[in-house]
Amino acid sequence: MKKIFLIISSVFVFGSCEKELDLAPISDPGSNGFYRNADDFKQAVNGIYASFGVQNNIDYPSMYVVLDESRSDNIYTPGQAGVRDWNAINNFQNTIATLGTIANTWNVTFNAIMRANTVLDQLKANRGVIGDPALATRFEAEAKFLRAFFYFDLVKWFGKVPIFETFVSPAEALNVGRSPVEDVYGLIISDLNFAIANLPAEYGAADKGRATSYAAKGMLARVYMTRSGPKLHPDGPCLGTNEYGLALDLLNDIIQSNNFAMLNDYTAIFDYNNEGNSEIVFDLQFIGGGLGAGGYYPTEYYDEGWGRANLTFPGGNPGDGSKRISDDLLESFDMTDLRIDPTFQIGYIDENGIDVDAQFYDKFMNVAKAGGDRFDWSINY
Repeated sequence: MKKIFLIISSVFVFGSCEKELDLAPISDPGSNGFYRNADDFKQAVNGIYASFGVQNNIDYPSMYVVLDESRSDNIYTPGQAGVRDWNAINNFQNTIATLGTIANTWNVTFNAIMRANTVLDQLKANRGVIGDPALATRFEAEAKFLRAFFYFDLVKWFGKVPIFETFVSPAEALNVGRSPVEDVYGLIISDLNFAIANLPAEYGAADKGRATSYAAKGMLARVYMTRSGPKLHPDGPCLGTNEYGLALDLLNDIIQSNNFAMLNDYTAIFDYNNEGNSEIVFDLQFIGGGLGAGGYYPTEYYDEGWGRANLTFPGGNPGDGSKRISDDLLESFDMTDLRIDPTFQIGYIDENGIDVDAQFYDKFMNVAKAGGDRFDWSINY
């Protein structure tokens, strides 16, 4: 009762002073009360990078399997344990807008864009608290690089999408329509050019994994190559722009920087003990060894029967989730190609000792690095 009385008394005592006391509490976790110094801005930028990881059991890298590879000629999905989202996507069914996978992808990418826009809004209004103009500009360049990254994924997956350059509330977002693909690319290219001009070429050990000017050049080269593809759909990501020359110039800049070099051993590129090797232009840093904090990207590929025979945790139902490589892809390799063995699993013996004629990607799988279940692989892809 005493606490209630004190609260009610405070209302009467201070009610007439509303204007003077209408201040956000110092513990306010909202964006307007958070950005007070350089460390706060750095933490907010880190939050954008975190969108690439696993959030609420949604593994961002797995979206590339379901929305990229599943729609290519490289893999197919012979699932036999019920209809799953990737079956409809693989088969180009016109009902995929209702799938949970699509909703998750939309939510995660636009949430990341919201984080980037929040940082950019706060930099515009409050960058002086950082105390270092160069650092403030770097934060802006990182946020724009990341916004461009997510918008590039969106335009590849969905074509026309809404453009948000500032923070908007969920209610306001409902009134924003999809913008033409050309306009989405306009924002992407503008953001990446800003990033190229304002990101450092490299960082110290404490900031390893942040976007560099070379990462921005590599991303912009990919944008130009994608835009240059033949226009097969009026709202698709390929515009037939023939900008391959622009991409080549950017890629040559990366090569001629001498900051990167090809490895002699193909398997070393994906080796868990060789992270951040000389071929890598941009790689995110995740804390290792944290069981329960991994992802399930490798699980997207392996045959369930192989999982039950080779992993220490249940592999799932037979055929459920299998995404096998196509004969067309495998036959595009010369069988003496040294990349075949570290890239593909071709056939296996299941838990019953039966030979199974199946082929799938295994270059991202290191059984020794698997966690407590199939959703908990180390993130090294």
